[in-house]
Amino acid sequence: MFPKLSLLLGASAAFKVPLSLKKRPHPIVMGDNISMTNYNNDQYYANLYFGSASQTIDILLDSGSSQCWVPVAGCSTSQCPGEKFATSSSNSFVDGTSSETLTYGSGSVTGTWDTDRICLADSLSKCTATSFKILGVTSASGMTGV
Repeated sequence: MFPKLSLLLGASAAFKVPLSLKKRPHPIVMGDNISMTNYNNDQYYANLYFGSASQTIDILLDSGSSQCWVPVAGCSTSQCPGEKFATSSSNSFVDGTSSETLTYGSGSVTGTWDTDRICLADSLSKCTATSFKILGVTSASGMTGV
Protein backbone atom coordinates (compact mmCIF):
# COMPACT_ATOMS: atom_id res chain seq x y z
CA MET A 1 0.00 0.00 0.00
CA PHE A 2 1.13 3.54 -0.69
CA PRO A 3 1.79 6.03 2.10
CA LYS A 4 -0.96 8.62 2.32
CA LEU A 5 -0.57 12.37 2.28
CA SER A 6 -3.36 14.39 3.81
CA LEU A 7 -4.01 17.85 2.47
CA LEU A 8 -6.09 19.92 4.85
CA LEU A 9 -8.30 22.57 3.32
CA GLY A 10 -9.84 24.82 5.90
CA ALA A 11 -11.30 23.05 8.91
CA SER A 12 -13.79 20.76 7.19
CA ALA A 13 -12.22 18.90 4.26
CA ALA A 14 -9.33 16.49 3.91
CA PHE A 15 -8.14 14.78 0.75
CA LYS A 16 -6.00 11.66 0.69
CA VAL A 17 -3.50 11.46 -2.17
CA PRO A 18 -1.50 8.26 -2.73
CA LEU A 19 2.25 8.85 -3.07
CA SER A 20 4.37 6.53 -5.08
CA LEU A 21 7.99 6.66 -3.96
CA LYS A 22 10.26 5.42 -6.73
CA LYS A 23 13.99 4.92 -6.47
CA ARG A 24 15.64 6.56 -9.43
CA PRO A 25 19.21 5.65 -10.38
CA HIS A 26 21.88 8.28 -10.06
CA PRO A 27 22.38 9.86 -13.51
CA ILE A 28 26.00 8.69 -13.66
CA VAL A 29 25.15 5.11 -12.68
CA MET A 30 22.12 4.70 -14.98
CA GLY A 31 20.78 1.62 -13.21
CA ASP A 32 23.91 -0.53 -13.06
CA ASN A 33 25.00 -2.05 -9.77
CA ILE A 34 28.35 -0.68 -8.71
CA SER A 35 30.76 -2.93 -6.85
CA MET A 36 32.66 -1.28 -3.99
CA THR A 37 35.33 -2.64 -1.68
CA ASN A 38 34.90 -1.91 2.03
CA TYR A 39 38.25 -1.50 3.79
CA ASN A 40 37.81 -1.72 7.60
CA ASN A 41 34.53 0.24 7.46
CA ASP A 42 36.76 3.27 6.94
CA GLN A 43 37.41 3.54 3.21
CA TYR A 44 35.47 2.48 0.15
CA TYR A 45 37.01 1.75 -3.23
CA ALA A 46 35.39 1.28 -6.62
CA ASN A 47 36.52 0.82 -10.19
CA LEU A 48 36.05 3.95 -12.28
CA TYR A 49 36.42 3.96 -16.04
CA PHE A 50 38.40 6.90 -17.40
CA GLY A 51 38.43 8.32 -20.91
CA SER A 52 37.17 7.07 -24.23
CA ALA A 53 39.25 3.88 -23.80
CA SER A 54 37.47 3.14 -20.47
CA GLN A 55 40.75 2.60 -18.59
CA THR A 56 39.89 0.92 -15.28
CA ILE A 57 41.41 2.48 -12.17
CA ASP A 58 40.60 1.53 -8.57
CA ILE A 59 39.69 4.80 -6.82
CA LEU A 60 39.18 5.71 -3.16
CA LEU A 61 35.70 7.25 -2.87
CA ASP A 62 36.18 10.21 -0.56
CA SER A 63 32.80 11.58 0.50
CA GLY A 64 34.52 14.44 2.33
CA SER A 65 35.98 15.98 -0.81
CA SER A 66 34.45 17.58 -3.87
CA GLN A 67 37.60 17.14 -5.95
CA CYS A 68 38.33 14.14 -8.11
CA TRP A 69 41.99 13.51 -8.78
CA VAL A 70 43.90 10.68 -10.39
CA PRO A 71 47.62 10.15 -11.01
CA VAL A 72 48.55 10.51 -14.68
CA ALA A 73 51.35 8.91 -16.66
CA GLY A 74 53.64 11.91 -16.01
CA CYS A 75 53.80 11.23 -12.26
CA SER A 76 56.96 9.35 -11.29
CA THR A 77 56.68 5.84 -9.85
CA SER A 78 58.40 7.01 -6.65
CA GLN A 79 55.65 9.60 -6.05
CA CYS A 80 52.73 7.72 -7.63
CA PRO A 81 53.44 3.98 -7.36
CA GLY A 82 49.88 2.89 -8.16
CA GLU A 83 47.78 2.88 -11.31
CA LYS A 84 48.01 5.91 -13.57
CA PHE A 85 45.56 7.31 -16.10
CA ALA A 86 47.05 7.02 -19.59
CA THR A 87 45.62 10.26 -20.97
CA SER A 88 47.20 9.66 -24.38
CA SER A 89 44.89 6.63 -24.84
CA SER A 90 41.77 8.75 -24.53
CA ASN A 91 40.31 10.58 -27.55
CA SER A 92 38.03 12.57 -25.23
CA PHE A 93 40.81 13.90 -22.95
CA VAL A 94 41.19 17.70 -22.82
CA ASP A 95 44.45 18.88 -21.28
CA GLY A 96 43.86 21.75 -18.88
CA THR A 97 45.94 24.85 -18.28
CA SER A 98 44.97 25.56 -14.67
CA SER A 99 47.28 23.88 -12.15
CA GLU A 100 46.64 23.48 -8.44
CA THR A 101 48.10 21.90 -5.32
CA LEU A 102 45.66 20.19 -2.96
CA THR A 103 47.00 19.94 0.59
CA TYR A 104 45.81 17.33 3.06
CA GLY A 105 46.81 16.57 6.65
CA SER A 106 49.30 13.94 5.52
CA GLY A 107 50.63 15.45 2.30
CA SER A 108 49.74 17.06 -1.00
CA VAL A 109 49.13 16.41 -4.68
CA THR A 110 49.83 18.78 -7.58
CA GLY A 111 48.45 18.62 -11.07
CA THR A 112 46.44 20.22 -13.84
CA TRP A 113 42.65 20.47 -14.00
CA ASP A 114 41.81 18.40 -17.08
CA THR A 115 38.51 17.24 -18.56
CA ASP A 116 37.49 13.76 -19.64
CA ARG A 117 34.78 11.18 -19.35
CA ILE A 118 34.44 9.21 -16.10
CA CYS A 119 32.06 6.28 -15.80
CA LEU A 120 30.99 4.06 -12.93
CA ALA A 121 30.03 1.30 -15.34
CA ASP A 122 32.04 -0.23 -18.18
CA SER A 123 29.60 0.99 -20.79
CA LEU A 124 30.08 4.23 -22.67
CA SER A 125 26.42 4.18 -23.70
CA LYS A 126 25.42 4.41 -20.02
CA CYS A 127 28.00 7.02 -19.07
CA THR A 128 26.62 10.50 -18.51
CA ALA A 129 29.72 12.18 -17.01
CA THR A 130 31.24 12.86 -20.42
CA SER A 131 32.91 16.16 -19.56
CA PHE A 132 34.16 15.81 -16.00
CA LYS A 133 36.86 17.94 -14.32
CA ILE A 134 39.66 15.89 -12.80
CA LEU A 135 42.99 16.92 -11.32
CA GLY A 136 45.58 14.98 -13.32
CA VAL A 137 48.21 14.51 -10.60
CA THR A 138 51.80 14.94 -11.79
CA SER A 139 53.46 15.00 -8.34
CA ALA A 140 52.59 13.85 -4.83
CA SER A 141 54.30 14.01 -1.45
CA GLY A 142 53.42 12.44 1.86
CA MET A 143 50.45 10.56 0.40
CA THR A 144 50.04 6.80 0.73
CA GLY A 145 48.17 4.70 -1.77
CA VAL A 146 48.51 7.18 -4.65
